[in-house]
This record gives sequence, structure tokens and C-alpha cells, in this order.
Amino acid sequence: MRGISLSCVRARAATRSLRLHGMGVDNTDFAPFPDEILGFDGPVCRFILPNAPMREMSMHPGYPLRAWYDVPGRSIDENEDARGIRESAKRVSQLIDEIEAQGIPRNRIVLGGFSQGAAISLFAGLRMERPIGGVAALSGYLPLAGHLFSEATPGGRRTPIFMAHGEFDSVVPPVMAARSAEVISQVDPAMIARTYPMDHELCQEEMHDLAAFLRNIVERAAN
Repeated sequence: MRGISLSCVRARAATRSLRLHGMGVDNTDFAPFPDEILGFDGPVCRFILPNAPMREMSMHPGYPLRAWYDVPGRSIDENEDARGIRESAKRVSQLIDEIEAQGIPRNRIVLGGFSQGAAISLFAGLRMERPIGGVAALSGYLPLAGHLFSEATPGGRRTPIFMAHGEFDSVVPPVMAARSAEVISQVDPAMIARTYPMDHELCQEEMHDLAAFLRNIVERAAN
């Protein structure tokens, strides 16, 4: 797809898991992820690791980096880059449609990511015309939260959501994640929100819970 490059961690599995990286890194950040999930008794999935496009960032003029959208304001939810957010979410949704066209049922497709990647996963997942297997958002938040009630689709409202966040997150403030979870729960009451004693990172307890969430998706799809 234009602006997004892909890498696949190959595995003989019926389930596809898209993982979107955070701002300023690339998809190699998630390269160890399949083995880590298996280490926590998670399911075997084929992981698809998109790369965000290179873009000029307001906070670092003259130094393009990989990001799903710009951050023009002093904080990540100030003066949000609506165009960039919607553009990336549309491309991710198109990628899911392409995976489905290859014969993978939507209930076997999981979308997720870390930080900015988690934000795009939540935004896109709640606006799918038809539900997917689930959304797993780590250390992220819901962009353009004020638009959710008018834009959340029936498919998005039926998509299982897992949000995980650090109680001491110094990048995405915990209060922002909590507000996002509260808003999402009003359109998707079954969503799961967990917090952990950590900063903007991953921890073992979180990985254990994520593996269980993915296991449940695979088991539901098999029945």
C-alpha cells in the first residue's frame, strides 16, 4: 500500500495479527513479539508488521521520521492531526480488507500496536464496517475522542478491545488513557482496560494478559 511497507513474521497459522509500531521507530521493534507471546502461552499467529510512512514532524522540523500522524501541539491531544490520523486509519482498514480477500476470516484478524500504533488501532478498529477478531492497544489512547459517538460503527462496537497502560507512563499520561477507556466503554461495554506498575513500556503481567486475550480470540474463531 502507498506509504506503508510491510514485513511478515511467517508462521503456519490461521490467525493474522497486525502490530503497528510507535512514533520514531520501525517495525523491527515488534520482530521479537511472536516468540514473546508464545512464551506467555499465547496462540500461534502470523504477525504482519506494517511500517508507518516517513513524515515531517512539527516537534522535529527538518528531521523526518516514521510516524502514523503528526503531533502539532505541546501535548499529544492538543491540535490533533485529524487528516494524518484518518489517513493512516484508512490505510490500515484497507490492509485488513486485503487480508480478508486472501481468505482470512475477519474474526481471525487482530489489530494492535504500541503508543501511536495503539492509537491508530483503536481509532480504526472502532470504525470498521464489520467487526474483526479484536483490537489490542498497548500504552496508547483514543485520538479525536470527541468524534467517537457519532463515528463508531456497528462493527466497531462489536469488536473486542483490550487496552493496557502503565500507571507511570511518562509519554502518554495515564489520565489520558483512562479517559479514552471510559469513552470507549460507552460504545463497547465489553472492552477490557488494564493498568500495570510501569512506564511507557511492556511488562510480564501485561504480556500474560495480552496472550490470554489473543487466545480467547483464536478459540472463539475456532468454534
